[in-house]
Amino acid sequence: MGFESDNNRDELLRRAFLKIRKENQELTEKILHIEKRLQLIEQQKPVDASIFNERKSENNLIKKVEDAKSNLTVSEKEILHIFTVSKNKKYTYGDLASQLSKSNNTIKSQIQSIIKKGIQLSFIQLENNQRAYYLESEMFDLIVKTKN
Repeated sequence: MGFESDNNRDELLRRAFLKIRKENQELTEKILHIEKRLQLIEQQKPVDASIFNERKSENNLIKKVEDAKSNLTVSEKEILHIFTVSKNKKYTYGDLASQLSKSNNTIKSQIQSIIKKGIQLSFIQLENNQRAYYLESEMFDLIVKTKN
């Protein structure tokens, strides 16, 4: 009986050992799988952060434009409205003055005031040394999106 019980015990130990080895292999595979997933997640983090930063910076820009628009006078808002009628149109002081029935000097000072208050107006120099003002595409979109 001692010999058979030793054989049974050895067989039970061998089976237990094989079962533990199999479980160990499965756990190792799971760990490797988790490590690969973590690497993928870590690679995605900078992309997610950059998207968050882009949204945050766009929200900051919108806030700045809203603040700038809230500080504009009624006449300055009229001028800004004219710029938002057409995305590609450029206006000289004379163009704006004739549309609003004001003098060129009044329009010039109001445009300078709009720029000082934070609205970015761009211009091109025409052949006759006049400036033609317009809104860049990004600024146009921000102004249209904002309140006020």
